[in-house]
Amino acid sequence: MLVSDPLAAAAYRTSYVRRGIGVLACGAPVLLLVASMVSAVIAGDRPDAIGSVAMVVAIAIAALNFYLSAVRPLVFRRRNGSLDGYKHISGLPVIGSLVVVAGAVVGFGSGLCVALGLIAIGLDTSHSRRSTATYGCDSRRRPRRS
Repeated sequence: MLVSDPLAAAAYRTSYVRRGIGVLACGAPVLLLVASMVSAVIAGDRPDAIGSVAMVVAIAIAALNFYLSAVRPLVFRRRNGSLDGYKHISGLPVIGSLVVVAGAVVGFGSGLCVALGLIAIGLDTSHSRRSTATYGCDSRRRPRRS
């Protein structure tokens, strides 16, 4: 696409630094859990109760986020026939990922913490939304080209 106006061209320029920081932020919990699993396999499993409790809290937050973003709209639509009048509630989008990171740091090397953390990351719908926006698949974040 040729743009003769430099200001218009700047509006469409991709910020690779910002995108790289976003990819690291989205991938950090999973990378930390993978490193913890490698440590558990190499050095032996080190069970940790505090890390496991943190991961159970993360699963509870992820379940709340999943209910508010996936189940609640379906229940509302089934009861009312449409989503007219539905009020969206966001839950705790970043808190779940932060609790997973905290639990992974505290329970580093524990296979149980890794398994619970991966369940929490997989169940948490806010994590997938953040990574979608980071990779540029979210059309609401990009200006439209004419």
